[in-house]
Amino acid sequence: MIEEVHLENIGGIEEAQLCFSPGLTAITGESGAGKSSLVRALELVAGKRSASTMIKAGSDNGSVEAIFNSPSSKNLPPWEEGKLFIKREVNKNGRGRVWVQNRQVPLSTLSELSRELITIQSQFAQLELLNQDNQLQMVDSCGGPSLAALKKELKSEVKSTIEQEKRLLTIKKRQREITDRFQKAEDIVHRWRKMEINKESETTWEEDHRKLSSELARMNDLRKIRFRMKNDEPGSLKEELEDIMEQVLRRLPQENREEVSGHIDLLLESYSSILSILDEAGDEENRNLLEESVEELESKMGALRKLKRTAGVANVEELIDYCEEADRELEWLRSSNDLKNDVERQVEEHRKSASRMALELRRRRKEASLWLESRVNLCLSQMAMEDSLFSVGLIEESRLRTTGAESVEFRLSWGKGDPGPVSKMASGGELSRILLAIRLSLPDDQFPSTVVFDEVEAGLGGKAAVLAGIKLKELSNRCQVILITHEATIAAQADCHMVVRRKGNESYIEKLDRDGRVSEIARMLSGDFNLEEAKSHAAKLLDS
Repeated sequence: MIEEVHLENIGGIEEAQLCFSPGLTAITGESGAGKSSLVRALELVAGKRSASTMIKAGSDNGSVEAIFNSPSSKNLPPWEEGKLFIKREVNKNGRGRVWVQNRQVPLSTLSELSRELITIQSQFAQLELLNQDNQLQMVDSCGGPSLAALKKELKSEVKSTIEQEKRLLTIKKRQREITDRFQKAEDIVHRWRKMEINKESETTWEEDHRKLSSELARMNDLRKIRFRMKNDEPGSLKEELEDIMEQVLRRLPQENREEVSGHIDLLLESYSSILSILDEAGDEENRNLLEESVEELESKMGALRKLKRTAGVANVEELIDYCEEADRELEWLRSSNDLKNDVERQVEEHRKSASRMALELRRRRKEASLWLESRVNLCLSQMAMEDSLFSVGLIEESRLRTTGAESVEFRLSWGKGDPGPVSKMASGGELSRILLAIRLSLPDDQFPSTVVFDEVEAGLGGKAAVLAGIKLKELSNRCQVILITHEATIAAQADCHMVVRRKGNESYIEKLDRDGRVSEIARMLSGDFNLEEAKSHAAKLLDS
């Protein structure tokens, strides 16, 4: 429970030191006196995010310090002399600091820690009551450790199912993508491997083709020359040369013919030698081999160009990357059906397991709902709502979630009327009593050490208010209850009574003795501290 709270510059309060005791503590005061400032301070202790409006006007900083006595929770940090110290500083620029046991910690640490220490319920808590997720949590809290364990197992199993379903979708998507992208890749990869293409292939083949083509052209030119020189047909170069030489001899003087004839013989002999050299240099077999090599290179270069077009790439490097990737992907694709079948089997197993757990969880929730219904209806009958019937509706969902296959709806009916959602069947005052009845009905392990109610009796009066006060008193036997209230009959039942007063622009808090309580309750009843009839009634309320 919370033992002490010290606040500075929070709301309208410059400084206050409050000491709390077990049981029911009522905090009252006129409207605008500053009761909400104390609520804001307790919200800061509970780990709520701060706002600059929480800081007292004219101040740049505000702080709250709280001391809790030692609870038995194993989730709480080490204690110092059986006490837990919490300090919270806030400032106008939005920055703040948190200390637990004099060690600075993140706000999230305080928020997590505070769940077992303190909870604050205001008039807005009715909205939480109408939230179906919160209703489901309330029902589950009545199912004990076995339901909590089953719920945890189901959550894990559903998550595993979702993970495997996502994995299966990923496999199928990848199969489609590989099939679409590498439709013609098997033939391309086969040809790429067969041609033994590497990064230098295209450049090497082009250079070899240039050299061999040049050599082939040279040999073809020699072949043509040789053909003209060796041709024995009429009009050939050889015949023409022999004819010219014969004419030269006929026309030369007799004395020169012998000498020239020798030269002609040498010329014709040289001609024959040249032909022999040409025959050797232009060997037909070598030329044919060279021609085959050029054709082979042209075929390979053409095949390479076709491969690049088919693969949709610009160069050999991209073709190699494409083929290597295609090779890997196609290899995966060939083995992917086994993987897909295995994952499909796992998905089916997880689904069946999750379905079994969900059915068992639904059965236990029905038991927990009946348990909660009986306790809430008993409480409501003791708070002037004996004609009402509270019930819990389990609505089956079409889809299994981590929380199960059903949602919860709190319902209310009157007399023999049909039940409907509490949001439509109950007034504000009735919602307040239903919320209190549910709080009283929850198992002890669902209670933090301190519960703060901020005007939750709104809409109540007369007998309903008195009975609600009795229930709050009953609740204070199970945990510490701090109640900010305007209802005199409830305040009169408190074990401790504090009042918030305002003087000028300052608010201060005072703990009341017996006479002070009589005067304050008289004010709450009549608006006048000194009205004797009101004071007499207040004294009777305190003594009753």
